[in-house]
Amino acid sequence: MKCVRAAVLASAVLLASTAAQADGMRRGSLKDAAAPFSWTGLYVGVNAGYAWANDDVALNGLGGAAWNPYYPDPFRKRDLDGSGFSGGAQIGYNYQLNTLVIGIEADISKTDLDRSLTTNGPGPGDPYNLHLRQELDWLATVRGRLGFTPTHRSLVYVTGGWAIGRVSATSNLDFAVTHYDVSGSDTRVGWTIGGGIEHSFASNWSLKAEYLYYDLGSVSLTANPSPPNPPFQTRSDFDERGQIVRAGLNYKFN
Repeated sequence: MKCVRAAVLASAVLLASTAAQADGMRRGSLKDAAAPFSWTGLYVGVNAGYAWANDDVALNGLGGAAWNPYYPDPFRKRDLDGSGFSGGAQIGYNYQLNTLVIGIEADISKTDLDRSLTTNGPGPGDPYNLHLRQELDWLATVRGRLGFTPTHRSLVYVTGGWAIGRVSATSNLDFAVTHYDVSGSDTRVGWTIGGGIEHSFASNWSLKAEYLYYDLGSVSLTANPSPPNPPFQTRSDFDERGQIVRAGLNYKFN
């Protein structure tokens, strides 16, 4: 009889313990589900979008006062319009304080932003052909981010920092006999500013839409004539500014 009572008592204790553990797990699950999402953590992601620019290029004749009076049309500022695809990857870290989120992000993107202009005209007995081209091969940024969370899974932010890009430019000014042709490339450092919206659709995943404006300064190319015709030269000054809109997918590590 004592054995039966002991068995019944042990079973009751075991059932009570099991029920308590199950209730604790249920409460913990409900608490986790109700806990607000946190943006704090390291994340990596990919992005793709559209880049465009409408910048000035100035072509100047050097070495003689006869240039501008005789050929005024090419030697002035022109707009170079163009657009292209942008795609790459990013890595960053966020830290959340209540509804405020501060962070830093670095990204690099390959672009095919290509702008060109071709024109020609008559000179005083010597017609010209002018071709200008400018390309952005890639663009990288290192930016701070500052945002707030209107809902616990949504983030609205502004961003700004450094921009680094590889640019290429070509300037061809051809007359009937003399040619002023030059091309070059350079890695330029400048700045960028923008903003975006990001939304977490799962515990570790988020989507973002972002806008960036960048300024990499300018690139100058000087061309000597062929065949040689000193002291005449041309100098082309290309402005390196543009805009990007893109979408991104991020994965945040716990």
